Amino acid sequence: MFIDPHLNPDKDHYNEFHKILAAIPKRDDPHLIEIHRVCYIGSVPSREFIPVSKW
Repeated sequence: MFIDPHLNPDKDHYNEFHKILAAIPKRDDPHLIEIHRVCYIGSVPSREFIPVSKW
């Protein structure tokens, strides 16, 4: 389970996050991986909610 409210692989400080996921060994019974973050970009009053289609 990854919990980071502002996880964004497009940002420089997250650009190696994919390496963590790639390091998870493949198995016959797949792992359950959860990523928890907020569903918006920015802050009040200019907060922009990310449409589900972008996830």
